[in-house]
Amino acid sequence: MHSSIRRCQPLLGTFVEVALAGPRPQAELMVLGNEVFAEFRRIDGLLSFHREDSELSRINRLAAHAPQAISDELRDVLREALWLSALSNGAFDVSIAPVLIARGALPDRGLTAAAEGDWRDIELDGNRVRFARPLLVDLGGIAKGYAVDRAMALIPADVSACVNAGGDLRMSHWRQEYFAVRVPASSMRATVRLPMKNAAVASSIGCPGEHLGMIIDPRERRPIGDARSYSVFAASAMRADALTKIACLMPSCAAIMRCAGAEAIMLDAGGNLHELCAPAAVDEVGCA
Repeated sequence: MHSSIRRCQPLLGTFVEVALAGPRPQAELMVLGNEVFAEFRRIDGLLSFHREDSELSRINRLAAHAPQAISDELRDVLREALWLSALSNGAFDVSIAPVLIARGALPDRGLTAAAEGDWRDIELDGNRVRFARPLLVDLGGIAKGYAVDRAMALIPADVSACVNAGGDLRMSHWRQEYFAVRVPASSMRATVRLPMKNAAVASSIGCPGEHLGMIIDPRERRPIGDARSYSVFAASAMRADALTKIACLMPSCAAIMRCAGAEAIMLDAGGNLHELCAPAAVDEVGCA
């Protein structure tokens, strides 16, 4: 018996699509799909900036006053974020929430952050975190990618799965598969079909617009106006999502992509494809 299901639910401020197929009754795949959606809700309960009762909101309130114990999940995401911040010299920085709040992209909880604070003020020691000065951290897309990765970890080996959370996509059987990326500035919402190059891919368009996020340059504390589309392929959706921001902000990102074991492409407004980083051995200085 071979069955398949395709389901979609609104979660994490986007639509989460789950496609499952395998030698199991459809009822079993439905149960598995429910487990996947439940995992998204669990991660959202830990890492959401929008939820006042989330673990992230707690550390935003308290970590500048005293070290805070945190979950393995929050530790893993913060560790990845800090590694990418160091690798990109601050082009990726999860402490830019105040800019997003000022522009109406995040809710204002009445908390303040030091104007000069940045990722270097996040002190992570195992499962404890402290802010050297008041910060507001937003994990945003990197947490969404992490939720995709955690959901995929629930999939048995005999089931083929594809999980897509608003452009953060991961496949269990990705070789010889394709994904669709939107052509920037297309009034007809045209897409280009491209082959998968790794288990996960994430796409971002730098210029804000309908249904598009806002990408902030942490070094200048302002949104960028790049209307091109950037897609990054990596082994995890968490890493792919974060690296799309670096690709948008750093035209010469090839060394960083190689360090992260990733590939990056750019799609211009005419639908023309540009390769930003081809696969290479991960042997760059500073890649540890």
